[in-house]
Amino acid sequence: MKTFKLQVFANRCGNCGLEFESLVLPGDYEPILYVSRAGVMRYLDPDEDPVWTETKGLIKAAIKGRRVSESSEAELFHHLLARTIDAPAEGDSFASAWEKPPCPRCGGTTRTYFGPVDPPRFKEVSIAPVTHKRWESLPPAEKAAEAERVVQEKLDLHQ
Repeated sequence: MKTFKLQVFANRCGNCGLEFESLVLPGDYEPILYVSRAGVMRYLDPDEDPVWTETKGLIKAAIKGRRVSESSEAELFHHLLARTIDAPAEGDSFASAWEKPPCPRCGGTTRTYFGPVDPPRFKEVSIAPVTHKRWESLPPAEKAAEAERVVQEKLDLHQ
């Protein structure tokens, strides 16, 4: 467990209109905060995570020969990386770190408003690191197939 000072953000769900607060890790990139569909938080430190480099390589291999922008490649990487993280409970899962935390009412990730509350508020929270036990147990061919599925699903959405 590690303690983080998270900033409180106001949200208005784009699907159901619910107004609620969520916690955001201030800063740009490291560590990365993941929030499961049920609201459980985990953090990932790219410098310490054993799956980070592997996931980058799998996405690079899956997009080889395709025209993919750097930003699309980064999005694909984060979607695959989320799938490598062990679920906190049966039936729960983590979304890409690029997605907003799910709405507590409908589970939607679109927002009509998302930003820091005014005046700014912060909350200290202890968060466990991600684990990849299920992913690490998969054979290389299954990992490559999962990367290919992510590329197919996400690139098909953008075309």
